[in-house]
Amino acid sequence: MVNVTKKNFIEQSNDLIQHLSEAAFVAIDEEMTGIQMGRLRKDDTPAERYASSKQFPERYSIIQVGICLFLPNPEYSHEHNMAAEYLVRRYNFYLFPPSGDDVTREVTLNASSIEFLNQHGMDFNMWTREGVPYVTMDMANTLERKYETQTQKELQENTSRNSTLRDPTRRRITLTKESDVQFHARAMASLREWIDRSIQGSPSLLLPACNRFLRRALYETIELEYPALILENAGSEYRDQIRVWRLSDEEKVQRKERLARQAWETLVMNVGFTRVFMALSNANKGLKQVNSTILARSVEQVDVSAKVEFEPIGRRVPIICHNGLMDILFLLTHIVSHKLPEKYHDAKAMIHETFPLVYDTKILATECSDQRIVGDNTVLGTLFDRFVINDLEFLMDRNFEVVNASGSDPDQKHEASYDAFMTGAVFVALARRIQEEEGLLAISLCDIFSSDYDVITKDLFGRNKLFLMLTLYTIDLENATEDPLRRGLSPTSTYRVSGIDPAITTSDIIRCLSNLVDQVLEQQVRFEIVWVDDRTFLVAARTQDDDDTLQRHGELIHMALRRRFACEDIFTLDQYLQATAAAEEARQRTEESGGGMWSSFFGGLFGYGKHKRKSEEWDGMNGEPSAKRRRHDWTGDDAA
Repeated sequence: MVNVTKKNFIEQSNDLIQHLSEAAFVAIDEEMTGIQMGRLRKDDTPAERYASSKQFPERYSIIQVGICLFLPNPEYSHEHNMAAEYLVRRYNFYLFPPSGDDVTREVTLNASSIEFLNQHGMDFNMWTREGVPYVTMDMANTLERKYETQTQKELQENTSRNSTLRDPTRRRITLTKESDVQFHARAMASLREWIDRSIQGSPSLLLPACNRFLRRALYETIELEYPALILENAGSEYRDQIRVWRLSDEEKVQRKERLARQAWETLVMNVGFTRVFMALSNANKGLKQVNSTILARSVEQVDVSAKVEFEPIGRRVPIICHNGLMDILFLLTHIVSHKLPEKYHDAKAMIHETFPLVYDTKILATECSDQRIVGDNTVLGTLFDRFVINDLEFLMDRNFEVVNASGSDPDQKHEASYDAFMTGAVFVALARRIQEEEGLLAISLCDIFSSDYDVITKDLFGRNKLFLMLTLYTIDLENATEDPLRRGLSPTSTYRVSGIDPAITTSDIIRCLSNLVDQVLEQQVRFEIVWVDDRTFLVAARTQDDDDTLQRHGELIHMALRRRFACEDIFTLDQYLQATAAAEEARQRTEESGGGMWSSFFGGLFGYGKHKRKSEEWDGMNGEPSAKRRRHDWTGDDAA
């Protein structure tokens, strides 16, 4: 692992950009100054959750971005697998907003988040002192154009300078004030005295400070009389002064190269982490930006006269995250726009446009894996320990070799690059289990990710689906208008029960439903319980079988709920969502006239908006809810 700061940013970002197109996939993770999301409503739709949570990536800041490139090892083979299958390059970027009058992003700290990161060894001194800056994409493009314009201007000035100096029609400054004439004479006398000294003398001379008018007069006289000398502004340390250089031809070439390199490095450092973001987004789209001043690996590769173009790299490089919605939204608020779109579907489009190929290991674990994984703890650290570290059939050293480790940084959970490594390793481990089950082990993940396997990657690996914490929904980035319920659930076989006695517990509901049996298939009915508040819960029929089976199980659950909760309100989730939409439309129509009858009517009928919610509370750190009532997935084994 390499900590990337201002000191080594150009070197390490060059290393990342150089190897990016070779990667089978890229895993990312972030640590932030805060991500407290308060009390979450577990019956939120994705649009409702987005509306209540978009403020957090807009308010808080990224401290670290961990990026891991997983590159196929050319020495690895299935027959002779002594070599690791993947060579891993780990980068731990510290990010800190740039200082300046035009900076609009402030740093806000959440006390509990900072305490959590302190406990896990976060180096806040490195973050504040050496953190790499970042700018929006629009600002990066502005800085790039400014650099290219200035470079082209200097080239043109160097080409025409000699002819211009000797142009008899050029209007020159004439000094008339006696004090100006005397100052000019003294400055030129000191210059001539310096020139007459031994060649071993100082290679530069600092002329006396003066106003802009006199500096222009000195520039004209010296460039005309001594064209071999080099003149430059003496810099902020010596304001209003000219520095004169006496250099050999070789030294002039070296100086020109040094200044060009410094100008380009200043551009790259001002753009900062946005450079890495641009490269990631391009690779994720299967593209490489050619003739880009920002993405060039050295000033020697810069050609400001060339047109920037995009070339295909042959394949898209997937982005892998774990429960990664917030990670992506934080990146967007730092690099694309400080304010996210107001509408949820516009935010989905922004994500998909920026990163069109994403896999979420939380989706892989909760929706795509076998029941032993789906029904168990799917926190990243637990998955890593269980299926990477402690799985004897999946030996970590046989699969991964970190090739850019510094040797001095211990592996630490909740350090962004190590969490990114865990994310990538878990992805490989879980994907391999799916490959084995589906008879796809002979095909590498690189090949599976190719366009020939689009159907496979969507169905088996959850391509472009993001986990939405503590809801029944999965975000589908490829569907612009809708998001499905999690796999195995249906809105017509999920029931919302409201107006219950607050003394009712999860055990009461399980007793009501645990004896249900599908007589057609002679199997017990599986279901999932989700508490909304103390007087409202959801029950969803859950099966991996066909839709007819799911609907049949839903009807059995509905009849059992009706027997137990005869006086309470019971509606399908589909009915509830339609009523919610109708109430919102009615509210908007009647708001101007001061009405509110229809919204109140629908709310009373379908049981929303009546009670204070006591939902799960998530702190964004350990990925688990903290309230006592949690989602319960009934498989039938619980009866034992």
